[in-house]
Amino acid sequence: MYPGRYFIPNYALPVRNIGLFQRLFNGIKQFNWSNLLTNANKTLNVVNQTIPLIRQTGPMINNLKSMIRITKAFKNEVTNNKKEQVKEKNILNTNTQPNFFL
Repeated sequence: MYPGRYFIPNYALPVRNIGLFQRLFNGIKQFNWSNLLTNANKTLNVVNQTIPLIRQTGPMINNLKSMIRITKAFKNEVTNNKKEQVKEKNILNTNTQPNFFL
């Protein structure tokens, strides 16, 4: 049984010499302009939808920074008030006890 030319070792297939311009024009012929324009249109639609979202979230992020500062200030104020209340309770507790002098 003859296996054919595909099984002959070291058999080189003939190489076609294709010029640069022929390769370039073959690539352009195979290029699908319709798909390119469709995909570009889809991409631009997505970009047009995301730009307003980005513009709206910018001020929200800036306000978030100031809100964090405000919450830290409130937290400090609450802890200071608790410390003052504890001091006042200690002062009141010490004053209610009788003082004995010898």
